[in-house]
Amino acid sequence: MDEIKLSVVMPYYKRLREFMRVLPLNARFFSRHEYEVVLSLDEPSEEADLLRVLRDFPSIRWRVLVNDLDHPWRPPCRALNVGIRNALGENVLVVSPESAFVTDVPARALDHIAANPGTAALGHVCFATFDALEARQGSLEKTCAPPWNLYGSICVPRERLARVHGYDESFDRWGGDDDNLRIRLMQTETYLHPLDDMRILHLSFEARKVRQAAEPPSPEYAERIFQPVSPQANPGGWGESFQRVAFDWRRQ
Repeated sequence: MDEIKLSVVMPYYKRLREFMRVLPLNARFFSRHEYEVVLSLDEPSEEADLLRVLRDFPSIRWRVLVNDLDHPWRPPCRALNVGIRNALGENVLVVSPESAFVTDVPARALDHIAANPGTAALGHVCFATFDALEARQGSLEKTCAPPWNLYGSICVPRERLARVHGYDESFDRWGGDDDNLRIRLMQTETYLHPLDDMRILHLSFEARKVRQAAEPPSPEYAERIFQPVSPQANPGGWGESFQRVAFDWRRQ
């Protein structure tokens, strides 16, 4: 079996329509033999339809984990940690299912980490609608527009994520999980490098609201985000919220 250099980990919660539109744009990057894509489904309703979509892309090494308990939306921390704990790759790239690669994001990230051991690569993300992409004849480059955002995409050696016990699973509202993880990584001397040529377009059917959070975090919640008491989150265990494997490229 080939060594897996990169596990692309996607937290997934009811994103079938978006994922179906974005996957053909990213498939050429995902198909490399030293990569795998780990989809961590945080509820089961779209499992069957998703598996049918994945079978149309047999060159990609898919792994799918499913939470059999349906629930309202929650932060992606638990789903991400399940994906990270089950990842085989030496490095982990975290992206959203609706994120299209404008540049060769996986290769840029791996090249950076190879040249700068002990660091993490941060991608630049901008937002657009599928209608805007169609209006520009499907050109991701022409659809991209400022502002660029440094949230939602990180590539880091898997053992560095394990060292901090992944994302903090105690968060229960939108926002803050990226900031918190990065602070704890820096506390363990994992240095963060924003890469200008690691560019991602986050696509949606409706225009993104300028303010996604209903209200700013309370001082107590903000302190949890920005002043973690320890680099290690989740002292009672992490990445164990669900474990059923619905698809594994190694068993096909």
